[in-house]
Amino acid sequence: MFVPDEADRQFVFWRNELKRYKRFYEKHKDFITYYESNATHLDGFYFIKVTKEWKPPQPMPTYDSDTNYCSSHDHLVRGLLANKMYYEYVKEKLAALKT
Repeated sequence: MFVPDEADRQFVFWRNELKRYKRFYEKHKDFITYYESNATHLDGFYFIKVTKEWKPPQPMPTYDSDTNYCSSHDHLVRGLLANKMYYEYVKEKLAALKT
């Protein structure tokens, strides 16, 4: 929807979109490193069940709104997976423009 019509501007657009994952990664580097390492020693910190008084750092999607099944860092797992998928999509778009 926001992709420009001109090929040279499309390339710039997708290069900028590629930076999204890098910004997300830098912002949450400690968590991502821990999560991707398959370690478990910090699970009690990152994946603690939330209390009824807990306020999420961002609005929760409807399907995740039951705090009986939420942990304190669910939003980061969701964000990581979404950003990785988008990163791969953007790389495909850039590759297509280079051909």
